[in-house]
Amino acid sequence: MTDRKKRTSDLTKAVKELIALHGGFAFRNSIQPRIDPKTHRAYYPDKSAVGSPDLIAMMPGGLTLWIETKISPDKLRPTQQAFAAELDKRGHCYFVVTDTIDELADLLAAYEKKVAARV
Repeated sequence: MTDRKKRTSDLTKAVKELIALHGGFAFRNSIQPRIDPKTHRAYYPDKSAVGSPDLIAMMPGGLTLWIETKISPDKLRPTQQAFAAELDKRGHCYFVVTDTIDELADLLAAYEKKVAARV
């Protein structure tokens, strides 16, 4: 495993652990391409999911987070930007975690307080 893949894997694991710490459940959203047995070329069987984020997290109180993890200097690809725009248009919470989980930790802490205030 390359250093970059390990850092990405470690960041994704840290995000999942943070979500669990706040009472949520996160799972990896894997849309890997398939290999056509005749042509031996890669293709995506469901093109509507191309650009979808790495993780989907369900939080207490009904919040669903769509989370993309990035290691600097990586940026969102155009397909990821388009998917994020579709989520935003529908009122969903899309979040990009770059390098550390600090901003996500702040977001979850604020959400936790908001949910607790409702009770």
